[in-house]
Amino acid sequence: MKVKLYNTSLKEVGELDLSEKIFSLPFKRDLLYQIARIERHNRRQPLAHAKDRSEVRGGGKKPWQQKGTGRARHGSIRSPLWKGGGVTHGPRKERVFARKANQKMKQEALRSILSEKARRGDIKVIKGISVTNAKTKELAPLFDSLVKEGKRTVRAIFLLGEHDAKLERALRNLPYLSTKTSQEVSVLDILNHRLVVMTPESLSKLETRLHK
Repeated sequence: MKVKLYNTSLKEVGELDLSEKIFSLPFKRDLLYQIARIERHNRRQPLAHAKDRSEVRGGGKKPWQQKGTGRARHGSIRSPLWKGGGVTHGPRKERVFARKANQKMKQEALRSILSEKARRGDIKVIKGISVTNAKTKELAPLFDSLVKEGKRTVRAIFLLGEHDAKLERALRNLPYLSTKTSQEVSVLDILNHRLVVMTPESLSKLETRLHK
């Protein structure tokens, strides 16, 4: 399979060969669903947290004496029975949502979704992408024209061969664009974006990572 190679003016300047073992595989919907679900679980952060009676402030003094008042006995106003007291069996931030997936399954799922992107023509390889002053305006015209489909703007992910502080800083202000390196991109990253934009260098590193 071949993919067109563009320059920063989006003019075709050649073609590149894509690895058949990575970009020509069948679409495995069930495997993709399984891996994407696991990755969503692993990214989930537990935010809801209810304080129990040991975390609520106050309540150090016994409300009234144990006997002789005619009222029910109580040891603390921070008991779950009291207003403002602790919560029994409430949500806790210590909850772990992480799931595990076999490494071979994750690799195969990533190959499967990349193959589907290649068949649909949603993989763009552009050479010469660089910046001098880490300014968004240097690359905004290129990516603005790349993600326009009529009146609609699609989301894109740009894969770098390795981290580049200037380039990432210049691209982070584009609302429709995400950046990842070829080594850290995941199935969920590809699924959440319509276009996958790469340089020849990042394509080579991606193939090295995913080669069987």
